[in-house]
Amino acid sequence: MDKKNIYLDGEYYQNNPTFDIEHSSWKVAHILKLMSKYNLQVNTISEIGCGSGGILLELSKHLHGKTFRGYDISPDAIAMSNKIAKDNLTFKQCTVDKIPDVSDLMLCIDVFEHVEDQYEFLRTLKTKGKHVIFHIPLEIAVWNVLRVKSFSVVRSTVGHINYYLAETALALLEDCGYKIIDVKYTRSVIELPYKKRLNLRILNVLRRMTELFGIARSARIWGGYSLLVLAE
Repeated sequence: MDKKNIYLDGEYYQNNPTFDIEHSSWKVAHILKLMSKYNLQVNTISEIGCGSGGILLELSKHLHGKTFRGYDISPDAIAMSNKIAKDNLTFKQCTVDKIPDVSDLMLCIDVFEHVEDQYEFLRTLKTKGKHVIFHIPLEIAVWNVLRVKSFSVVRSTVGHINYYLAETALALLEDCGYKIIDVKYTRSVIELPYKKRLNLRILNVLRRMTELFGIARSARIWGGYSLLVLAE
């Protein structure tokens, strides 16, 4: 997960001081629906790239009597998450290969787009959980390609170095040995509490209109969507 050490030297933290904790409730709502749909029975839930720990904290409020473990390579993330640690909610600074235990469910929420060797990361992650839930931003879209600068912006501000279509993201997971159980598009840019500038409000109208012909089509044209995936 180390790209020019921006997660280790504090640069990522400077650009993203909350580690997107404000989006945790929205993400957890999607995770819980997916778990409920498949009646996943879990005792241990771990998250790689846990950031400030918001997702695991929110899950712990809904799933009682479970054990939650968060892992991240950023010392800033672990320093923040340790402030909310408790008996059944712990955090540790480590890379994916150093995760000590196998969990019933691993979470990888908006993470492997940051990773230099995504194949090694994903193959190693597969050994750490019986099931894995991914959330993957879909940044390859017609609108983003026409505005090439958009890739430079996400690279410099949020550290994304890999970009996906739904098809390429799923192919990557399958190449790494995952069996895909379920896939759902999430409407990140529409539903998350971003500041809705005029141009974004206009784009969201276009996204909703295009969704009448299928959400996958809207994602390919306009971007701003993510993919929620349950795999084993």
